[in-house]
Parts: sequence; structure tokens; C-alpha cells
Amino acid sequence: MDSDEWELHRPTIMRLYLEEGYTIDRVATYMKETHGFVKKKSQFEYKFKKWGVRKNARRDEWQYLRRQMQKREGRISEVTIRGRVIPEHKIRKELQRYTAIPTAREFQAGLPSPKTPEGDIIRVFKEQVPFKAVSTTIANLVKSIPEIGNGEGIKTQQLCNAGDMNSMATQLLVVLLFRLSNKFYESSIHDEKALASHDSFVMELVEEISKSNSAFLRDLLRSRSHTSDAIKEAVYASAVRASRYEFVSQLLKAGVDPNLPVHMFIDQNFEIERGRASIRWRHVESEPSGLEIAAYRLDTRLAEMLLEAGAPIHRASALLLDLVAVGDNHDRTVEIAQLLVHAGTKVDFLYTRDRRWTYLSPLAVAIARNNNRLARFFIENGADTDIYRRSCSFHTKSRENWLERRRYVGGWRSDYLDALRAGYTVLQIAIVAGNITMTDQLLRPILTGSSLPPRKVLKDTFLTACLAGDLQTAEKLLGLGIELNEGWELGITPFVATAWNPDIKLAESLLRLGARVDPLNQKLASFSRSPSALHVAAFYGNTALVQLLLCSGADQNLRFTPLEGEKFLFKWLLPCDHTSPFQFALESGDPATAAILYPQAELLAGELAQAVTMENGKLVSDLLSRAPDTLSSTVLEAAATSGDMRVITSFFSSGGGYQSRALFKAVGAAIQSKDTSIVELLSARRSLGPIEDYEASSLFNSIEKREWHLVHLLLQDPFLPGLEMKHEIYSFEDEGHPVRTTVLMAAIKSNNMSVIKEMFRLGYRPDFLDLRMVISYEPTTDRIRSNVASLIWSGFAPSSMDLTERQELLDTAIRLGLLQRVREWIPLVYPLDFYVYGRTPLQRAAEEDDIVLVRLLIHAGAKVNAPAYHHRGVTALQAAAALGNIEVAALLIQEKADVNAPAAKLEGRTALEAAAEHGRLDTVHFLLESGANLEGPMRIHYVRAASFAIREGHFAVAKYLKERGAWTDRDRELHNTAGVLDYRCHFVYNEETQDWKIRRMKYVKDDDDWYSVAYSDIYTDSDSYSESSDGTAEDANSSSQTENEIQSTVGFMDEMMENYFDLEAFRGDMLDGDHAAMSRSTINWIMGVPASAEEPDREEHSAQWGPMLTEGGEGFPETFDEDDFWNIR
Repeated sequence: MDSDEWELHRPTIMRLYLEEGYTIDRVATYMKETHGFVKKKSQFEYKFKKWGVRKNARRDEWQYLRRQMQKREGRISEVTIRGRVIPEHKIRKELQRYTAIPTAREFQAGLPSPKTPEGDIIRVFKEQVPFKAVSTTIANLVKSIPEIGNGEGIKTQQLCNAGDMNSMATQLLVVLLFRLSNKFYESSIHDEKALASHDSFVMELVEEISKSNSAFLRDLLRSRSHTSDAIKEAVYASAVRASRYEFVSQLLKAGVDPNLPVHMFIDQNFEIERGRASIRWRHVESEPSGLEIAAYRLDTRLAEMLLEAGAPIHRASALLLDLVAVGDNHDRTVEIAQLLVHAGTKVDFLYTRDRRWTYLSPLAVAIARNNNRLARFFIENGADTDIYRRSCSFHTKSRENWLERRRYVGGWRSDYLDALRAGYTVLQIAIVAGNITMTDQLLRPILTGSSLPPRKVLKDTFLTACLAGDLQTAEKLLGLGIELNEGWELGITPFVATAWNPDIKLAESLLRLGARVDPLNQKLASFSRSPSALHVAAFYGNTALVQLLLCSGADQNLRFTPLEGEKFLFKWLLPCDHTSPFQFALESGDPATAAILYPQAELLAGELAQAVTMENGKLVSDLLSRAPDTLSSTVLEAAATSGDMRVITSFFSSGGGYQSRALFKAVGAAIQSKDTSIVELLSARRSLGPIEDYEASSLFNSIEKREWHLVHLLLQDPFLPGLEMKHEIYSFEDEGHPVRTTVLMAAIKSNNMSVIKEMFRLGYRPDFLDLRMVISYEPTTDRIRSNVASLIWSGFAPSSMDLTERQELLDTAIRLGLLQRVREWIPLVYPLDFYVYGRTPLQRAAEEDDIVLVRLLIHAGAKVNAPAYHHRGVTALQAAAALGNIEVAALLIQEKADVNAPAAKLEGRTALEAAAEHGRLDTVHFLLESGANLEGPMRIHYVRAASFAIREGHFAVAKYLKERGAWTDRDRELHNTAGVLDYRCHFVYNEETQDWKIRRMKYVKDDDDWYSVAYSDIYTDSDSYSESSDGTAEDANSSSQTENEIQSTVGFMDEMMENYFDLEAFRGDMLDGDHAAMSRSTINWIMGVPASAEEPDREEHSAQWGPMLTEGGEGFPETFDEDDFWNIR
């Protein structure tokens, strides 16, 4: 039995010992850990002796090998002994050791040939490749790498000439590894599978290099060259993503920065929902550090490794604990949280990044995930349970530090909290999450009076309990004397907030305590800008509460009519396209609730259509005689959708006319029911004429769904094609977002030749959109058959299009790399200096990384220095630099492309900036060697290039640039200047002062154009704009702002800062660098001051601030010290 087990594992053992070079101890350990094969070292030694296994060759075997190599007359050989490749230096050493120089007598007598060893233990492989060509290629590749090119190419050529095969292979693998590090496949960042494949390849490549040349990895780790640093950064990123701890450890010890951002996409989100209360949490990041990845994966081992290497906590702070808290494995979350907190991570990092999201401490995430063990750990370590965050205003203007901007979005968001301008608290999170344990723990200090929150916060919490249906918590809070009727945002009182709940115990308690059944302070008794409890109860079909409200005197005909600009604020509770309680009851679809309200309901309009949709036959019969809108189009549409032939017949007999939207609804219903009778009835009522959008949509969807009977109906009279082939095409699933396209496009995609020919016969003709689609599918014939494509081309030739369409068609062909199409169409659009979607043809070809098309277009006369389009544009060279395509870049520079061409004014990059931002070390080197200017007007772009490289985690590139450009203190100051890295900004150089004016691009909607305005790191709507995007208008800088404009800028500062500061400052404690004093309006919100009281006195405000800001005549500086700003009195 034991012998069988040895034989089973024999191939693996032999491979490890002979081919991989493992020692016997290492073989024994590997077999034990991997295969559970537990044997002693002595047992392995015995088996190897029995099997005749030896690593080393005998004297006679080396003599035989010498003879065999002599026969090859110096040609390159690869020697394997018992399956193991022997390095060249080992062969030289052993041959010298075992082959002695013969004496004269022995030489004259002639030596016998060495005995051939038994078995197939030695093989001498002949070369199978054209070695001279390969060696030259490898040498040239090595020369192309920065620093390696300085003499290393000659060294490699010498190695190749000497026939050192292992060294050549290592050099080639090094080149490949550098290419991988220099041209990372960035588009795979959102594709986990592609990223994992890339990382696996990098790890295998490093292992292969180390195996073929054991000194390589050691030398790489020791090296401090820029190329080596770039390789190490790339390998480190792959090792972190692939959890290859042994490589991570070695690279960190070799000096890789543990704070290096790693290309990886983290997107974590969840939603907690209870009753009518819901809150969302999200964390999205595309450049996390290794420590953030460890937190995300709950990887304690990686976190320990990085912390030991000095990974700074301050970069992510409590965001790390957010990533931990969202984890599903509660035991591991506590383990890694303990590690991070011990290392200095704050459990309360009061911070709000985005006006759309509100940040709370990690405690809130733990509570939301019902991870109470972790929540208690946070509380024990000082997490503040009394953090109150005001929700983000829908109209608040925000201030953002563009210099420190990272690719992070996240925090908490809630439609109901934002609409009600309510605060975010951990107690509210606990209530909505249904975390009873933490709710009771957080509620206890409030109920005992030991920690009573501000009045506004208490009201928000009570309202959340009502909306969530948390009767127990709501009943407890009722005892704290909360006002039930007045001072509630949008008029959503606790009674209204609980009206959805079929358990009416809380509603009954509120009524007993004096809650009003109708809204307060209505100017007109029959109208209300706020919904009543009856509106809400009717919409949710809460029959028991509807009856109770009617008995309590509720106005059952009160109309809910919010202002147009406020309607979206109520969408989380109920729709605003209905007004009366009866209409809301019909919308609910609950016949019992509708029956209670119907007898006394005042009919407005729309009730009949609702009843038809509800399919309540009795109610429909009654409304046909009572409703004021029996001939409304909505009635016909509802009947067409529900298939109510009786209502449709009544509609037409009463004088109603054909409606195209009703046909659209009928077609949608027919596709589901397979009954086309209503479609036929409606079609019969239509007069002969061109189809319009809803009819075109009906035909388009029928073709797409392959409902050929409906297609046949809609291609007959009375439906005729119009002169305009394009239509707004609606889908049955999402009618609110039509797409402008052609009906013929659906037929082309269906590959139905019969339908296409019939449409041609009726007068449908291909449009430019159809031709562009056919072109798009040309590389893949499985999408559109060749006979269909030929038919479309026969109906419309490019030469018959207008110039704009021909230009766009050429752009499409370039995008797809269709060389023959590009050749054919260049003469139709010449000259090639036009822009399509912000790119000239040459810029597009360079951006598509297609050197063949680049050559073709240059030969056809395309301008290599066509300027970058003002918004996200690139020159051809800038596009090549971003992609790291030196071959294209070299070709363009050979054709006199400007290495220092200006970047686009909005989100633009110079060639050097683009290469540095994408980590293209070889391209940066090439551009500098090709004349990229680092002085004068271009100095700021040099600083930006280094800064972009740092921000994107290409530290080796940044280091190379700083050394090459002799980085100075002035450069550091420029780097720290607000606006230098702002994507909106561009720069105007002053030759006299040798300084730059920072300007930003602003879109003016009324003009539909972009303008260059004076830069400020604060958003304003009163910027005086200067030059248009084409540079034709005159300059008007920030110093020309009027007094009113400056006062306006400061006027919104108070509102703007509401979202940034916390109760901690209000308490008067000493604040560290992360905090600032709160604004008055935030304090008012916390203390429950009514919104009206927050409005400042404009005259007093102007009198206080006006002289301070205008007497100096200089206005705001372009940069300012934030601390000094807040100390202004």
C-alpha cells in the first residue's frame, strides 16, 4: 500500500527535486502541505537511491557531455541532465573540473571515446531559432528602455554573441516586464477577470525570470534606477491585488512606498429600508492604497505587513474602518479593526467630502450591517454616538480642494432625510436598519435625560421612527414632549409620516395627543401644498386609517397641490400627479379604500382612466356617466392598455378621436397578450398619412420583438413613411427616455430581408444613422448579414450625404480601424482639418493606437499640429503620449509635431503631462529627449506632470521628472497652489513677471458656449467671463468684479459651509487641524431655529462685509489661507 502511494506521487517528487531544484527538506515540506503526503527526509533519501535519482552527474557523464559539445563546434547548446536545464556557468565549471589536459603519449596513442551513459539522462538540444536575428532584436529592445539603454544594449549584444541563452532570455523577460509596468492595461480596472489575468501573468513572469536567473530578483530589489522602480511599483500592485504576500514583503523591504495607490476599482454599497424610510451607503474608489485594499478584503496579514512597513494611517483614516465595517465576516471585521485602531486609525473622523453624500463615523456602518460586536468595539474606543450631520442641501454650492482630490465617492444618502432637511445620526441608522439592540442602547441616554439631543435632532429621530414603523421607539419618544403639529419641514408631521402604516396604533395615540388631521395654515381651504394624512393613507390603501380619519373630520376633498419646484421633494412618500384622496386611492389599486371615498368625492379629471387601469368594472360604469373627462386621451390610453373594449367603443361613439399614444399602449399590450384586435380597431380609426413618433415606436418595438403580425399591420395603410426618417423612439419599459433613431434600424438588426425590402418598397430609405450602424458592425459579420449590409449600401451611397455626415462616417471608420473604408472616404471629406466629437481624423487615429491609419492620414495631408479641441481635446502627439505608443509619437515628431503644443483648456494635458499621468516612463524619457521644454511658460506643465504622476501612483515617473527637471522650492509652491491640478483650469504666462495667471473654463448655458474666467476655488454664478472658447473675446479678470458680485460671493459662504462642520465645534472644545468653527446657520439647525430665522439681513450683511472686501480694491486673492479666512471678524 505504501509503495503504491510513493508511485502515485513519484512524478511530482521527481519534478520538484530534479526540474525545480528543490532540496529534499523542501520537497518533504511541499508534499506535506500540498498533498498531505507525510514522510521523513530519510525515507525520501532511501526512495531516491532505490529509483536511481541523482542531481549531479558523474565524471564519465561530464566527459561524455564534453565530447558531445565538441561535435557541435561551438554552436549554442542547451544542456539538460535528468530533465533539469544546466546553466552555462555550471557547465563551464564542471567541464574544467572533470576534463584534464592529455599527455603527449596519451595524445599520440589516441584517447578512447567516452562511454555513453545508460538511460536518457543527458540531452544536448540544438538551436531551433534564427539566433542572430533574435539576439539583435533583444539588444535593440533593451536599448529602448530608459537607463537600461545606457550601455546595457551593448552588454546584451555581447551576451547574445557569446551564446548565453539564459542571460538572453532574462533580458527579454525584463523588457517584457518593463512593458507591462509601463503600459498597464488601464481599461481593465473595472474588469475583475481581466485584471486578475494580468496580475497572474505578471506574477508568473517574475517567477520565471527568478528561476532562469536567480540573481535577477535580488538585483532588481537592490536597484534604485527609475526603470527598476517602475517595474517594482507595477509588480507590487499586482502582488497586492493577487495577495502574493511573499512578493509584497520583499518589495516593501526594497523601498516601495506602502502608500502607493493601486489601480483597482472598489465599489461597495448597500441600502437599509424599513417602512417608508430608506438610507443608502456607498464607497467607490479607483485608486486605493494597499491598506485600503486590506481593509476592503478584511486581510489582516496584508494590513500587518503594510503597517510594519510604515503605511500612514492619516491618508484614509476612518474610511479604512468604513471598508472594514461593511464586511460580512463579523469576526474578521473586529480582528482587523482592532489592528487598525491600535495603529492609530480614528474611529471618529468628522469629514464631509461631497455635497451629494453625508459622512458619518464607521459606527454607523457597523450598526447598519447589524454588526453589534464591532459597533460596541467602536464605542469602547471613543466613537461618538452623538454625531449629528445636517443633510446636504439640494442647492448648496460646494467648495472642493482640487489639489488633494482623490477618486473617492461615498457616504450616506437618503431621499427622505434630504427632502426634509433632516440630520443624519447613528440612532436614525439603527432605527431604519431595524437594529433593536443598538437602538435601545443609543436611546437609553436620551430617555434618562443624561444626554438630551438638540430639539431639531430629536424631532428628526421621532419622524424617522414614524416613517420606519418603529412603534416601540416612537412611543418612547412621545413622552419627551415633542410638538406634533407645527414646525415640520414640507408639512410632513408625525401623523402624516405614520399614515402609511396599516398598524394604526401610533396614529391613534397621536390623535389622542392632539395631532391635527389636516395641514395647518392653508390660504385656501380646499388646497394644500403639503399632503394630509388622508392623502397618504389613501395612496397606501390603509383602509382602517382612512375610516378613522373620516370619522375624525378629515377633509376628503382637500387637494394636494405642491409648487412645481417642490414636487420632487415628495416622490419618496407619494406621487404628485394626483391631487384628491380619491385619486390617490384609485392609484393604490385598493377597491375597498376607493369605495369608502367615492360617494362624497368631487370628481376632478383622470378618475375614469385610473378606474379603467384598476379594472374596476362597477366603478368604471358609474364614472362613464359622472366623470368630466370621458373623452380624455388618458381614458383611451388606459383602455388600450387594459384591453377594455367597452370603454374604447364608448369613447369613439361619444365623439372621441384616434390617439397615437393609445396605439402605442395597445401594441405593447398586444405583444404580451398576442391579441391584436384593439390594435386593428385603433388603426381603422386613423386617417391616411405619415407616421409620427409613437407610431414609429410601435413599429420599431414590434420588429425588435419579432412580432411579425403586428409589423405587417403597421406597414399597411394608413401608416405611411414620412420625409424625415428619424423619430423619437419610445420603449414600453421606459417611456420617459426616448432615443432618436430610425425604424429601419430595427429591421436591419433583425436581419429580416423581407421586412427591409417591404419598407424600401413603401418609401423608407436608409439614414446616416443606419449606415453608421452597418459600418460599426462591419468587423463582425455575425451581427448583420452581408446581404443585408449590401442592400442598405445600395439604397444610400456616402457621396449623397451632406459633408457633416460624411465626416462623421470617416470618424467611425477610423474608430473601427477599417483601413479600406478610410482610403475610400478620405477624398469625400478633404481637407482633413475638421473635428468630429472633438477629434480630427489624425487625432482619432492616434487615440485609437493605429499607426497604419496615422501614416495614411499624414500621407493624405492631415495636419500633425492641429490644435486640441477646447474640451477634453488632444493633439495627435498628446494622444500617442497618453497611450505610451512611442512608435506613433516618433512618427509624428518626425513629421514636425510640436512636443510642447498647448493642452485643451478644459480637462486637457500636454504630451508630457499625459505620459506622466499614465505612468509611461519610456514615453516621458522619449519626449524629454525630443525637446519637451521644462522652463519658461512650460514650467507649470512640468510641475503638473510630476504632480499627476504622484496622484496616479506613478512615483518612479515623478522621481525621474523631478531629477531631470531639477525640482525646486518654487516648483513645490506651484504644486501646492490651488487650481494647478484643477481639471477646469488653464494658464496664461506673463513674460515680465515670469508667473502664471490661473483661469478656468465656464459653460454659459444661454450662449451654449464655454468661456475663460478668473479662477477661484469656490463655485460662483457671478463670474465675469472673458474670452470665448475660440479665444476671440476680450479678457475681463477677477479684479474687475463689482462690489455686489464680491458681496454675493461671500453671501453664500455661510450656506455653503453648512455641510462641512459638526457639533464638536459648537461645544467649544479645542479643534485639531481637521476641524473648523461652524457657521451660524448650522448652529441654528442643531438648536432647532426655524428656517426663516436663518435668512441673514442683507443690508446688515453688506454693511459689515462690504468695506472690508472693497476698500482695498483688490478683491479676493486667487489663493487664500483658509485658517486666516475663518478668523475674519
